[in-house]
Amino acid sequence: AITNNTIIDTVATGGGGIGIFLGALEATSGYGTCRDNLVQYNTIDASASAEAYSCPAICLSLDLRYNGYLAVNGSEDISGNQILDNNITASAANNLVGIEVGTILGNNEEDPIRDDPDEIAAVMTAAAVHDNTVQDNSVDGADIGIYFYNATNLTIIQNTIENNVGNGMYAEHGQNGTVITGNTFTNNEIQLADETDDTETLDPLDIVSILNNNTLDRAVTVDHPGASLLHTIWSSIQDAIDEAEPGDTIDVAVGTYTESLTINDKGLTITGESESGVIVQAG
Repeated sequence: AITNNTIIDTVATGGGGIGIFLGALEATSGYGTCRDNLVQYNTIDASASAEAYSCPAICLSLDLRYNGYLAVNGSEDISGNQILDNNITASAANNLVGIEVGTILGNNEEDPIRDDPDEIAAVMTAAAVHDNTVQDNSVDGADIGIYFYNATNLTIIQNTIENNVGNGMYAEHGQNGTVITGNTFTNNEIQLADETDDTETLDPLDIVSILNNNTLDRAVTVDHPGASLLHTIWSSIQDAIDEAEPGDTIDVAVGTYTESLTINDKGLTITGESESGVIVQAG
């Protein structure tokens, strides 16, 4: 078991792969518990990249690769861990992640086990990765700022997420009960994307709550008639236009959008939060 440890004041630069890894394996391995650890005040300058897997500066996970998912017995426990006050700068390399939290299924991004709905449901029912906190961190310049998947009751609060070339935050596969509040999103290519499975047993992120309880320098959402918002918060109006379907409404929050727009013949409605607060200037 890995419990009640503190990883503090580490300085790492220019490494390959993972900067700090904290986690567990299936319980039958003898390493099924990772609980109540603290990762704080670390400084990581990350530059690793890969085509088929993520390269996080800080990773908290239950690692079930190499058929580990077949040996899960329900006693695995990755909980009560805190990732606080860390400073991560990155080189925008492919698949470079600032902070990653979740249950790893499959050996790489192409492994079909990663997207198997039955395996995701089983992992989420077990809820081994639960009640962890990511707070007061700064992530600047990664591909993905904060990446989470197959996790329950994750709290993500008061982080600064900026200049990430893919997604500021990215949720995938399964999640339940995630709290996202008090974070500041600035100049990310996409502020947030939620690709978790939308089923009766899994909760998609509450996009409206995220918009209302975080600070975003730009925020564009797409609303399907008679349905909910798409599970993405774009930084670009044009990106939202490109993803919208005929009859959709595009909502543009207060901010300065430096871009040239091509509005096609989709019959879209584009609304600004404020006549004076939404500024579109040619890019």
